[in-house]
Amino acid sequence: MPWVSWENRLKIAAEAAGVLAYLRSAASMPIIHSDVKVSNILLDNIYTAKITDFGASKLVPLDQTQVTTLVQGTIGYLDSEYFQTSQLTEKSEVYSFGVVLAKLMTGKKPLSPTKSEGERNLATHSIISIKENKFFSSSRTSDFEGS
Repeated sequence: MPWVSWENRLKIAAEAAGVLAYLRSAASMPIIHSDVKVSNILLDNIYTAKITDFGASKLVPLDQTQVTTLVQGTIGYLDSEYFQTSQLTEKSEVYSFGVVLAKLMTGKKPLSPTKSEGERNLATHSIISIKENKFFSSSRTSDFEGS
């Protein structure tokens, strides 16, 4: 995908967040998508975002806050707690969306096995960079890679 402006990146993030919020709070039974990642956000020619691939989605009974399930999703976007416990929660989806946001802002892949240990995982690298106030200085923002 060619260079995407900050305005369009913000539009993509806001629209994707709106869909995920709807699934959790406005649907008759809350839904956790379970595989939130860049490649599951389709864009039209004016960068309108559509969330796709609901194959791993889970309905969450109204009286529960988590669902026990086989771990599904894409490595790099999965939070470690869900990966270790099989307890899918709203927090799991928030984590995955955070990785999407980091990718939108940096253009970096969620996992880069050939990078140094501190840069292999985008989520970990982003947290460290933010704490050190180096997030934007270490980000490549001139283009947007695929997932």
